[in-house]
Amino acid sequence: MRVTLKDIVEKTGVSKSVVSMYLNKDPRVRLSDEKKKWIDVAVRELGYRPSLAACALRKGRSRMLGIVLGGITDAYFSHLAEACLKYAEDRGYQLLFSLTSWNPEKERKCMENLIERQVDGIFYAPYLRPEPEFSRRILESRIPILLNRQKADGFLSANTVWNEAFEGMIALFAGRGARKIACCIYPFDNRSMMGIFQEICARHALEMVPFLIDARNKETLFHELLTARPDGIFISDCRVVRMFLEWLRKQKCSYSPEIVTGYNFPMDLIDDSAVTGVIYENFYVFVRDAVNLLIDNIEADGAPVSKEIAHPHYFYRMEEFMRIRDGLIDTLEKAEKEEGL
Repeated sequence: MRVTLKDIVEKTGVSKSVVSMYLNKDPRVRLSDEKKKWIDVAVRELGYRPSLAACALRKGRSRMLGIVLGGITDAYFSHLAEACLKYAEDRGYQLLFSLTSWNPEKERKCMENLIERQVDGIFYAPYLRPEPEFSRRILESRIPILLNRQKADGFLSANTVWNEAFEGMIALFAGRGARKIACCIYPFDNRSMMGIFQEICARHALEMVPFLIDARNKETLFHELLTARPDGIFISDCRVVRMFLEWLRKQKCSYSPEIVTGYNFPMDLIDDSAVTGVIYENFYVFVRDAVNLLIDNIEADGAPVSKEIAHPHYFYRMEEFMRIRDGLIDTLEKAEKEEGL
């Protein structure tokens, strides 16, 4: 039989309202140290556990966050899901996962289902398509919704800053005599990335060639790169870099560009002389701050609170990166140890 507040009251002789206030850490409660000890002992001996449903009803919150992902087999999104779960639990929240399989119709349905489930907030990882009517409907729910690496009016935003990293990378290419630079990103990547890249290339008098990575057919991109033959290439996804290098060498041609790619996790490291630099993001700090931003807005109760975070990326030449890599936070276990210091 479930232990209730009534059982604590009968064992301690303290009124139900006072016991409830004490267990909920209400600052208005006035209790002697002796009575606090009685309640603590009774809770421990009886094995009392508060009803989460009752607490949610009383406080007007479910202590549940929704998280929308395209999928979780992808390494980036599986790490994102795990990190969100950890940092939500640190704040006393649980996660309700919803997968879209990158289907626009499922994306809309996932958002509507989570709102109907009365989650306190939503972490939305896919690209939110610019559909004014859909955005209006979900904003009318008044549930805080955080967009991952995207900005849109009315939504919270966890974004990243590329300027410093692109400056370092393009300066490296220019210093080594490059004249044409390719930027290869996914269509759903940060919408300002391409513009920043182009602006910095122009300042260095370099020609910038934009490419979009096709999620299904990478060989189209590879043929286009071989035709354009840029001197330097930035490819945001390290897995695509591996495929490109393997494909390029099978062509048995003399083309050998310098390549820079992204790094988040240990499996992203590419030990290949063609990769001369990496752009690094402190992934777990980013996710922690994003989850905290969402929860801070949930718990603000109308008080002023930040609506956006912007984390920097960093560029490292490969030889420098290899010297410092062991000191970077690139696993959740290392992030937890850093937080425990």
